[in-house]
Amino acid sequence: MHATTSFGQAYVVPAVVRYRQRYPSVAVELTLSQHVPDIIDEGYDVSLQLSTAELPDSGLVSQRLGEMHSVLCASPAYLKERGTPRTVSDLEGHACLQIVTPIFPRDRWHLDGPNGRETFELPLPDFQVNIADALGAGLRAGLGIGALPMSTALPAFASGALVRVLPEYRLQKLTVYTLYASRQYLDAKIRTFVDFLRECVPEMLAADEAALCAAQDARANA
Repeated sequence: MHATTSFGQAYVVPAVVRYRQRYPSVAVELTLSQHVPDIIDEGYDVSLQLSTAELPDSGLVSQRLGEMHSVLCASPAYLKERGTPRTVSDLEGHACLQIVTPIFPRDRWHLDGPNGRETFELPLPDFQVNIADALGAGLRAGLGIGALPMSTALPAFASGALVRVLPEYRLQKLTVYTLYASRQYLDAKIRTFVDFLRECVPEMLAADEAALCAAQDARANA
């Protein structure tokens, strides 16, 4: 099985743990990679992928599992030194950190907020990296402002290591899909795992969304 790195760490590994509690005789091999594989040529039974749009017709069976998004954040120390942006245009002049993956544009942030979608053209980022956890480490160290997936940002919000910037905005809404080769010849073990993903991944995404809203409400009322 394949999954993108950060999504796999946050959601697929916990799903595998729960799946094996239900089906302890089933062994699971998971590859985490930003590379989008050809699941037939590369021998994967299932791939979990993120997309900003409908997936193109590939001849594979795809099932939608839910949506996720990213949020802007920075360390309290950075914001104390450089100031806290109140509008999208206030991001000008700040050190901007960027995650680099096949689905994230390198040169802009698309922010969805109270005025609809606003686009911020990124200057040459001060730090670019292809893994969300590594970007989070740079943000916690005070390197600047960056966009983290909500699953990566939540623990840092809870600990106070990071705070949300422009909390009324969300970035890069992504749809989560599971892909596999054929319904007709689907192995029973793969079928049970796909069904399990359809059951538990939406629950985990909804729980993180609720936790993000609760964290923001708590900060607003502090």
